[in-house]
Amino acid sequence: MFTLPTMMQRILAFSALCLSVGAQTVYNGTVNDIIADLTELTTFEVLAAAAGYDREWEKIGNVTIFAPDNTALSNLQLANPDLFSALQTTPYFLHLRELLAVHFI
Repeated sequence: MFTLPTMMQRILAFSALCLSVGAQTVYNGTVNDIIADLTELTTFEVLAAAAGYDREWEKIGNVTIFAPDNTALSNLQLANPDLFSALQTTPYFLHLRELLAVHFI
């Protein structure tokens, strides 16, 4: 189990990596248009729609998303295919929303 300081260090390191990777890219369009145009985010796009976040992001307008790419999500799917499938069903709707909520501000 991680202690809070260890978790914060990992989050900050990951955030710095995300910021440095995407710092030079400028996109036009809505958040959903951008996600749809990025082929490496197709799985994230499906999950976000299943969770209802695609509609919410349109209403919010400005949002920063740290989206896991298809490779990262395929690792989750390979590790636990039943869980991955269940997350996209109604009984697990709130769990999927919680999982994705940590990926945007």
